[in-house]
Amino acid sequence: MASGELGPGVDDSQLSQTLLGKRKRNDDLEDGSSDDASEPGAGNGNIDGNADVDDSLFIPEDNNMSLVPYGTVFDEENDSMAGDMVEEDVFDEDALGMLDNHDRITYTEVSEKFPSRAIYDDKVPAIKNSLAEIPQKVLDILLPHKCDLVHLQTHIAAAGELAHVPKSKKPRIALIGNAGVGKSSTLNALTDIPELAKSLAGGQSCTCVPTEYSGPFADQTKKYAAIIRYFGVRAIRRLLEEYIEHYNTFYHEADDDWDQETRQMFDRRAKNALMIFQILFRDWKEFSSRQTAKSFLDTCYAQHNTTVIDLMVKSCDDKVKNKPYVNHRYSDKVEASTRSRLRELIDPLIGSKSSNKEATLWPLVKQVFIGVEGSRVLDQLTLIDLPGLSDSLSSRHELCSKYIKTCDWIWAVAPISRVIDDNLIFGIVQRYGKLFRGRIMIICTHSDADIDTRLYRELRDGGIDMQPYAEATLEMKALTKAANALASEVRRERRDKRRTKDQMRLTDQKRDQVENMEQKLKALELQQTEHIVKARNEYVTQELQLGFEDYLPNGMTLAVHCISNMH
Repeated sequence: MASGELGPGVDDSQLSQTLLGKRKRNDDLEDGSSDDASEPGAGNGNIDGNADVDDSLFIPEDNNMSLVPYGTVFDEENDSMAGDMVEEDVFDEDALGMLDNHDRITYTEVSEKFPSRAIYDDKVPAIKNSLAEIPQKVLDILLPHKCDLVHLQTHIAAAGELAHVPKSKKPRIALIGNAGVGKSSTLNALTDIPELAKSLAGGQSCTCVPTEYSGPFADQTKKYAAIIRYFGVRAIRRLLEEYIEHYNTFYHEADDDWDQETRQMFDRRAKNALMIFQILFRDWKEFSSRQTAKSFLDTCYAQHNTTVIDLMVKSCDDKVKNKPYVNHRYSDKVEASTRSRLRELIDPLIGSKSSNKEATLWPLVKQVFIGVEGSRVLDQLTLIDLPGLSDSLSSRHELCSKYIKTCDWIWAVAPISRVIDDNLIFGIVQRYGKLFRGRIMIICTHSDADIDTRLYRELRDGGIDMQPYAEATLEMKALTKAANALASEVRRERRDKRRTKDQMRLTDQKRDQVENMEQKLKALELQQTEHIVKARNEYVTQELQLGFEDYLPNGMTLAVHCISNMH
């Protein structure tokens, strides 16, 4: 790390010692039962299996396992430290915690405020019951005197309706962010269900697939359930055509004027397309290896073979049609008693890792729905994981854009270290800030990460008061120096075999003093960490709110929430 002038007696090494950890959660026990995938019930209506209805976006109704259309049907074709302080020499590299067995301090949530409102309250059911009792008492009074009077009939009808507290509409919240920004961790923290959402460690997950997390479905029999829905034939053709275009563009139509970054982008797209073809057509001898697949695709391009796309589409369509048919869509449905078992069942369906050599269909997955029983958060709202709008496939990009229109709120997620300059965040606020009437929140993740000298300088140069941080560093230096000296005395005295009992008691007292100093060092380190985390949160929040005020309705302030790894 490059050194920089930080202020009197403070060097870069002092400010980069803090190591921040992440809370570990226990995995749940594996479900020993064999949770076989259950077949969803038949959908409503009889539609020819060859018919394609991809231009409508389907989501599940509350507590309904079957899939039903939601909202509008969209057309698929359109759509500083003080300067007067005395300069001091820098101290040794162990200044922030040289004591033996000194445990590193991690950031805690103790200093953070609770939200102003809770998403649920144990008193709500009792309040609903008391509200329902009022119109019921009215009915008890009026019904014995029922007659043909219009006024009486009107009151009885109104009381009858009010006796049943209407179920509130569950808000739909879209979480948008690119891969690796902490979206899964955020979703797990929101639902308080560790590893409910997680990236696939053993393979590439299917990108740009909307995944909904909600309460249990109507016919759900276990704690967790999932529905994986596939594209129809028309959308499959469009996907395959785009993959072929990506392959041909790099290998056969490359532009000599491409710069290195552009060339790398097209290279990644072409290699991804080749991988997709090998996954979808593992049962074709033409795609038995990477070399044979390249040779086959190159030959098709040279011979202007346009019929191969028809064969590819038919092959994919035939495989999809082997899936259960649910509400005009081919889908997979699985249930499990534990989340680990659920991941075990759905990962082969929505990820590139496969335990056999058979073709898998995860590139053709359109939507995924996760139903969870017993989550007080998911009983009140639906969280939708959207990977952002930067996918190279226009069909995937359009699907995410359509999905956003079905949501009530947008929560855009990005690491706090990059959020101010994040193009995705800018695009979301600019495009949807006024359209959603300000119902957009920026979630800044990893607020306790990368606590280093550069961050200190940026905050100080940005006008943030970093004096408490610098003062804590100087106090830690002095305390560490004193503790080092006292600890050396203790070690020297303990080596003296001729010590009297009084001298041994004095040595023990000094050892106690060293331990007290160690505890004070821990407290100072925590205080230091809390200050810089809080300072960065405030700085980033201000910058985002000022930078995006023109893209929100007049008088509205952008909602920004910073969350730490400890969250």
